[in-house]
Amino acid sequence: MRNARTFGLVLGLACLALAGCDDDDDATSPADAGAGGAPGAGGTPGAGGTPGAGGTPGAGGAPGAGGTPGAGGEPGMGGTPGAGGEPGMGGAGGGLNVTCETDRDCGFGVPPRCLIEVESEEGRCVQCRVKRDCGETAPFCSVEGNCVASTDFPLACEVDIDCIQERPACLIAEGRLRGQCVECTDDAQCPAEAPVCGDDNTCVAGGEPAGCRESFDCPVERPECRIPPGAETGDCVECLDGMSCPAERPTCNAEGTCE
Repeated sequence: MRNARTFGLVLGLACLALAGCDDDDDATSPADAGAGGAPGAGGTPGAGGTPGAGGTPGAGGAPGAGGTPGAGGEPGMGGTPGAGGEPGMGGAGGGLNVTCETDRDCGFGVPPRCLIEVESEEGRCVQCRVKRDCGETAPFCSVEGNCVASTDFPLACEVDIDCIQERPACLIAEGRLRGQCVECTDDAQCPAEAPVCGDDNTCVAGGEPAGCRESFDCPVERPECRIPPGAETGDCVECLDGMSCPAERPTCNAEGTCE
């Protein structure tokens, strides 16, 4: 400030000396105004605020539990099962009387086996033809075609192996495809204490022997089958002629016995 005043005083004196200054100028006026300062560079623009993170998304409501399922009604008791009749077609263990030609025609609600008794006749659906068709709880096949647990019933067969020890022979009537288990069909199936196969196919101690068709049907003690002319079956005898007799009894009598 002191330097400015000194400069103003010097300048005033110079004007007076040169007589170049206006009278109106005040010798004591301050110096001319300065050129002014340089314009300001301006402030640094603001960085701006940090953008907002946004709100946390809502979790949503809990799912509804739903209603309690209904308990339902009590099951019905049902009726008492019928006792059924004696084993046989339509009885206990029996089935519907459905006709058939092969096993394929049976099953699906009816017994599974097709039983054809006579080749020219139509069959019927049954539980079994022989015992191999039956299970453990009822292992025997009755002649009616039902699986039964007891051997008190007449049992069906096609061959001897289908029968039981007490009735080991399969008796099949003429023209039929299946038969019935019996005690014997010829004397050879009978024991020594009851060596004769009777008319009812049981072994007895005496009486008329069962008929034979060939010598193979006869026991060792009566090995020959004597068939009368025109007959289909005959009787088992000891001999047919002297050739069948031993040396000590060389003659065959009319009864078929060696003497």
